[in-house]
Amino acid sequence: MQAFTIVRERVAMNARPALLDAAHRVPSASAHVRLSILHVNGPDYAMARSDCLRISLNIGPAFKTETIGPGLNDVLFCDRNGLLITPPDLALRHRSTHVREAGKAPPPARLVVFVISLELLAACCVERGIRHGEFVLAHQAILPNSVLLSLAQALLADLSEGSPDGAAETEFLAKALLARIARQAHPPAQPVGELNPVVAVQRHIDANLTTPLLLAELATIAGMSPFHFCRVFRDATGKSPHQYILNARVQAACRLLWTAGEKGEKSGKRILDIALACGFGSSSHFSTQFKRHMGKSPLQWRASQR
Repeated sequence: MQAFTIVRERVAMNARPALLDAAHRVPSASAHVRLSILHVNGPDYAMARSDCLRISLNIGPAFKTETIGPGLNDVLFCDRNGLLITPPDLALRHRSTHVREAGKAPPPARLVVFVISLELLAACCVERGIRHGEFVLAHQAILPNSVLLSLAQALLADLSEGSPDGAAETEFLAKALLARIARQAHPPAQPVGELNPVVAVQRHIDANLTTPLLLAELATIAGMSPFHFCRVFRDATGKSPHQYILNARVQAACRLLWTAGEKGEKSGKRILDIALACGFGSSSHFSTQFKRHMGKSPLQWRASQR
């Protein structure tokens, strides 16, 4: 299951703006959450492409930037304690439009950057029930409320202290921050007490991956005929029910493979256990579908995550 949508744009860095002032990277106990502290002296600076999601907390002062590049021209204002979201695969050139006194350099922006892996982002979306299309990661600035700011500051404190409670606690804080960003940027449109039929089916699928999921059963949950249900489900998710179920099972397998890799468990029977736990009838069927979706065999994928 693809639990999130990423707005991907590649920006060619034709000009040569000043590079970000030397980033101070803080060691992290987690392979999925890292921290960098940046001092941007501006007025122009570049951010290179990254395979991870970057959430920047602006320590101050407030600044206004023009993000420029082929097919992209956007002006963002990032207030003090604001969050700047930079999705994966996005290279940026920022041009500060901060008003400054004549003859004086603009005050440097100080940014705390949380670098979060896509694996952790996917796990967060699944755990929090955030569905496909609900979390659109566009390049944007967010003015946080008190809860969101507290979560960002808690994650900063945890990473600054070297993750004293271990990687699991650091990742818990990061996922809580991501979930709150998702809810603030895209609040649920559905009134409390009302459940969209497609969402009801998605939740049923996620909770019953180990059992046969028949089309007639899913259509009954949605209160539609099988033909009408297939059309509505595809329009809402971009996938047929069968494709969605396979994708959900592969994503569940990714989480189990990741956990097994962290624990140092061996393959062999473990791969078969994961296949059965995710609703695949055999390890060969599991391996075929996993490679079709992820481009690697289960063991190759697990090795790459290390």
